[in-house]
Amino acid sequence: MKLARLVGTRRGFTLIELLVVIAIIAILAAILFPVFARARENARKSNCQSNLKQLALGALQYVQDYDETFFPRQIPYPSGTVYWIDAPGKTSLLDPYMKNGQISYCPNLKTQTGYGYNANLIGGTTAMAKIQTPADMILFEDDTWSGKTAYVPSQTWANWGANFADPINTTPAAATTCPYGRHMDMANFAFCDGHVKALKPIVVWNNGSDKPYYNGF
Repeated sequence: MKLARLVGTRRGFTLIELLVVIAIIAILAAILFPVFARARENARKSNCQSNLKQLALGALQYVQDYDETFFPRQIPYPSGTVYWIDAPGKTSLLDPYMKNGQISYCPNLKTQTGYGYNANLIGGTTAMAKIQTPADMILFEDDTWSGKTAYVPSQTWANWGANFADPINTTPAAATTCPYGRHMDMANFAFCDGHVKALKPIVVWNNGSDKPYYNGF
C-alpha cells in the first residue's frame, strides 16, 4: 500500500524552476529571432537581386532591338504615358521582355516598384558604345521612391534627388530618388553588363575625390 502511494505521488514545479525555464526560453528567443529575421531578409534580398537581374537582361534585349540605344524614362501615347517600368497589369516599355510583371516590385514593398533607372540614361539617346565600362555603369537600383528614375551620383551629390542633404543618409524621407539600403542597409544594383551586386549606398559615392565610383562613362 505504501509503495502504491509512493508511485502515485506527483511532484509539481516550484516557482523558481518555472522562472528559470521561462528565462531560458526568453534567452533562446532573443538569440534566435534576429537570426530568423536576418535569414528572411537575406531571402528577400536574393529575390530582389533576381528581379533586378531579369530586368537588366530584359533591358539589354531592348537595347539590342533598338540600335543599341537605351530606352527613355517614358514615352507619351494618346492613351497615356508609358514608363520604362510600371505596376503589374500596366503597360511598360519592358513588358515584351518580362515574363512576370511581379518582378517590377521589390519583395520589401507591396505598392511601389521600388526600382530606379539611372538618370544618366533616361534621355533615350545614350548608345551602349558610349559607355566605356558597362560593368561600372549602374543601370537599375533599389530606390527610395517609385518615381521610375534613379539619380545616381554625379559631380554633385545633390543630383541624387530632391531634398537630399547627406550622401550617407539612407532614410527614405531624406530623398525622393536615390539609392536606398532597404536590405539590412544594403541596396541591390544592376549594372549595364547584366550583373547584380548588393552594396551600401555610400559605396557608390566617393566623397573624397568628388566623383562617383560607379559611373561608366
